[in-house]
Amino acid sequence: MTATQSAHTALLPTKTRINPTDPFDSEFYDSKQVGYLLRGGVEGQDRHVFATSYGSIGEGWLPGTIHHIRHDQTGGDFGYFKVTAIYVDGKLTAGEAWTGRTIPHYVFK
Repeated sequence: MTATQSAHTALLPTKTRINPTDPFDSEFYDSKQVGYLLRGGVEGQDRHVFATSYGSIGEGWLPGTIHHIRHDQTGGDFGYFKVTAIYVDGKLTAGEAWTGRTIPHYVFK
């Protein structure tokens, strides 16, 4: 995969899990946040994570775009992730609907 947008984006794992379609029980979720369902990882990995931010990250973060993600504090490489959906207040606003279980919750830094 090659990044289609910014070369490095920092995320911080919350060490909690979240269901993108019902995020309200998650410890670090607020209804004012925008959520991005991401799929990818380092080579040989394929996983989903849900990253949230207060407000939109920008037009560069649309479904189908690919971004290189690193750990906010350690600089560790999480790999390349594709945006598969955008959620606002637990509702799908763009992309493919999530039908799975809870997944790791990250926050944009």
